[in-house]
Amino acid sequence: MNKTDLQIQRDVLAELAWEPSVDASRIGAGVRDGIVRLAGQVSSYAERWEAEHAADRIGGVKALVVDIEVRLPDDNVRTDADLARSAQNVIEWITYLPAGSVCVLVQDGWLTLAGQVDWPYQRLGAEAGVASLMGVTGLSNRIGLRSREHLDGIRDDDDEAVLRRRAGGRPVRGMLRSAAPQTPSSSICSEMS
Repeated sequence: MNKTDLQIQRDVLAELAWEPSVDASRIGAGVRDGIVRLAGQVSSYAERWEAEHAADRIGGVKALVVDIEVRLPDDNVRTDADLARSAQNVIEWITYLPAGSVCVLVQDGWLTLAGQVDWPYQRLGAEAGVASLMGVTGLSNRIGLRSREHLDGIRDDDDEAVLRRRAGGRPVRGMLRSAAPQTPSSSICSEMS
């Protein structure tokens, strides 16, 4: 059964009210043809981020339009240099991110992450790690995924299984991938300029 726009709207508003990190009284939701529009004003990017994710959890939502303005309280405003230092520090402390793989740029409180990582969880983890920093007004995640061919020593189980089936179930050797050169972080940052 497909949900009506009214059912989706009620579910989104209920999810926003249920989410403890969101002040639902400051966010409205409208729905047309399964496309949800969130509008309002919040006091941190983390709250906006959580509101987006709360709405996205609702079945029947086809797309989100987010018109939520982040208005930082005066005591949460930070300089771009301070915010960049904090964001880079967070990135460096994430154990599953290769050193130098992610670059941080900040303009007027808006963070832009760039670089190359091996796996989607690394890309999403970098974003989640900096989204809740005090002073962030917005976030763009431009971290790309390297092609899987560079993963040295990782077997591609899917390809190996296909070859094994084609070989009548006999083991297939030599499916190790070769390493590709890594892009230095300095070139990543210069590409963003």
